[in-house]
Amino acid sequence: LGTPMEQNPPELLGFKKAEKQYKRYKRSRTDYSDALDFRNLEQNTPNNRELLIEISPSIFQIKGRPGLVFMEGAIDEKSQLHWARECLRRYPNPPHVTNLTQFHGDLEDVFQRALDQKESNTKRKDHSQDRSTDQKSQDWKSLLYQLRWVTLGYHYNWTTRLYEPEKKFPFPEG
Repeated sequence: LGTPMEQNPPELLGFKKAEKQYKRYKRSRTDYSDALDFRNLEQNTPNNRELLIEISPSIFQIKGRPGLVFMEGAIDEKSQLHWARECLRRYPNPPHVTNLTQFHGDLEDVFQRALDQKESNTKRKDHSQDRSTDQKSQDWKSLLYQLRWVTLGYHYNWTTRLYEPEKKFPFPEG
């Protein structure tokens, strides 16, 4: 099997550490004090202030991260809502690969099924119904909560660290 370092290269360990730091936990507040704040520059830690290169009042680059540019207001609110909706409703469907695919196979309409089952649980007045219905409902909500990413276009295999040309799916039209 190898050592943890061999199984998890340093860059992945760094990612995991950041993921755990900013993950939303049910019983505690997430501490964002070390996150970059582009709207209130004075709220940043001294180290973070040094990382920000202001190109204009609403456009920043991050020192040491070539190509990473933050543009406040680049996408209007209506468009943000449209793309958020697409990310939840359309893109997690086959043929696209999600973080859930490996463990659960192709899943259709996870978001809508979670909503439908939540609504049916809310409307249901007879709480003595079969517990398997409750379990199935919880499964869809749980799957939606676990959904982290969707691959559009070429699928990246995290195990082999390679793009898989045979698993290229059409990039969705806007």
